[in-house]
Amino acid sequence: MKSVAIFYYSLTGNTEAAARAVADALPADCEARFVRVVPTEPRWQLKVPFVPMWRTFLGTAGPTSLGEHVAITTEPAEWPTADAVVIGSSTWWNRPCLPIQSLVLSEQFRSYVKGKPVGLFASCRGFFRNNLHELACAMRAAGARVVARERFTYTGSLIGTFLTFFALLRFGTPQKRWLGVDLPPYGFLPETLARARGFAARFAKGAASGEPEPVERPGLLRAVRLVFLALTVFDLGLATAFTFFSDKAVPAIAPAQYAEPQFFQRCVGLFLFQYVFIQFLGFRDPRKWATALTMTVAVRASFAIMYLAQLALWGSPFTVLHGLFAASSVLDTATTIFLLVAMSRLEIGLFQGDTAVPPDAPASKFLRVMLFILAIAEFFIGLSWLVMPKLLCNFFGLAYVVDPFWTRATGVFLVNIALIQYLGFRDPNKYRSAALTSGVFRSLWPILYWITAAHGEGTSLFRFSILFFSFFDLISCITIFWLIHRMSAQARTPPLALQPRTAVGS
Repeated sequence: MKSVAIFYYSLTGNTEAAARAVADALPADCEARFVRVVPTEPRWQLKVPFVPMWRTFLGTAGPTSLGEHVAITTEPAEWPTADAVVIGSSTWWNRPCLPIQSLVLSEQFRSYVKGKPVGLFASCRGFFRNNLHELACAMRAAGARVVARERFTYTGSLIGTFLTFFALLRFGTPQKRWLGVDLPPYGFLPETLARARGFAARFAKGAASGEPEPVERPGLLRAVRLVFLALTVFDLGLATAFTFFSDKAVPAIAPAQYAEPQFFQRCVGLFLFQYVFIQFLGFRDPRKWATALTMTVAVRASFAIMYLAQLALWGSPFTVLHGLFAASSVLDTATTIFLLVAMSRLEIGLFQGDTAVPPDAPASKFLRVMLFILAIAEFFIGLSWLVMPKLLCNFFGLAYVVDPFWTRATGVFLVNIALIQYLGFRDPNKYRSAALTSGVFRSLWPILYWITAAHGEGTSLFRFSILFFSFFDLISCITIFWLIHRMSAQARTPPLALQPRTAVGS
């Protein structure tokens, strides 16, 4: 290893200080070249003090959490020839900072690091694990070998460093006291920067050996796949029972009135078929289809709450169905916790996205607009059925005796599909499984709507509404799958020319 390129973004100088400490600790015969990442959009050319402070600070939350791409350049514009690469990123909202996210997901950088040993370091107040493991996932997806990681953290308690950091954002210079509290010093102390020596040694050793750091956990990955297989099989059985045997499934374990309204019990069955698709993707490859894990966590967490709330709404008498709901709440909570812990240990970020499609592949603007409109519509429709099911059931002439759980469950499912479609809107390539799920979701409804309209359930207005939505969903399904197919075809077609490196991520 004769040369190393050190890429970094530094807002207040700490990450740059760590980068220089790493360069100084490299072997004497290794030349280090710095490459500073700089956003080109005025919105992201952040400077301290933040003005206005809280609006500027909170404005970074959504784009960072969802991995929004921003246009960046580098100083120097031409990247040096290097045998190895180091990436330094501060932590924003428990993720790599937005300029570095945009860098590592660009096609130019992926080509630059392919086959090279890469070292990663995070600069932060205390939260660094997710930052490092998301960078590691991006590098492995690009074909690089992650050989070492390190973190540089502020000295002091989390609360103390929190106040120190925000005092800097507020006043533009480090403060010794703020809000009546003595503050720890801002930035990295010499003993913190001394960690660069150990990092540089591990980095040089890993680069020389050619072996990546050991991060795979095959046993845990198998356990995750087995959990998803079990969820797939279980939900397939429930979906079949609720969709095709709705008049017999619930009455077998509870009084018949708990099965009303029948239409929404069949809706729940069709929603479960949708989640069979999601969970099957998670079983096939949890890394490739990481968004399937995110969607499963959202569903399991929301239904654990829904089950407990429904038990309170139903009250006595306590039936077998009540017991199953209580058990389902416990199992869904346990599944959610297991998946969150497993994702952390497997270094799969909650909003990491899929790797089935390059993140900078062409994306259909029409598909994004379509998914956004559908997400807004599903959210408000789902919220309505969740919050006021009795009012809507009475309005549409749908029968029920006890509190209509199936109607509320349909509302929760619709809110979840709104989240799924919102992810697809944010980036239909990064969250490809979310965009596919939207198409699958639309494909399930026309037949149910036609059967319901033919059987005369509900008022004429209700039958007319679902007949209209049956054709709307059919057209939406065909459109979504056609646009995804078109995007995939464009992604397989090589571009005529590479974008210049001075406009990475633009």
